[in-house]
Amino acid sequence: MKTKHVAVLFALSVAAQLASAGEIPDSVVEKALSVTGVKHTSKTRNQQGMTFSDVTYVDGGGNPVLSLRLGTPSQYDLWKSAVGAAGEPVAGVGSDAFAYKGALTLCAKSGKSAACMTPMPTLKGPKVTAVQVQELLKQAL
Repeated sequence: MKTKHVAVLFALSVAAQLASAGEIPDSVVEKALSVTGVKHTSKTRNQQGMTFSDVTYVDGGGNPVLSLRLGTPSQYDLWKSAVGAAGEPVAGVGSDAFAYKGALTLCAKSGKSAACMTPMPTLKGPKVTAVQVQELLKQAL
């Protein structure tokens, strides 16, 4: 089973478990974010009795450009409750998706998987839009 990761805001790092979602190919991230030399690393982590996968994408210079955390729908429910009123509903991405107010962090669940994605503030180039993040997150689900 392939796993993916999205490191999101600190409040979201409380939980996640292995998911059936797969990692987004480096070439897709390159094209979506207009950066070159993208490579990623994936780490399986265990916290508070839950297992999840964190994927970090970096550009050709080694600068982080995107983080992805993958988990299960039940973990998604924990993520959503952790952000509380700071979460805004988002339509068209998985089911019951939400964005973290004031950031481009987006979380969604679909079937047996859940994912949260955050473009990194160190990202060089054109400003990343919410639409770009939504399209990339769809790839993760």
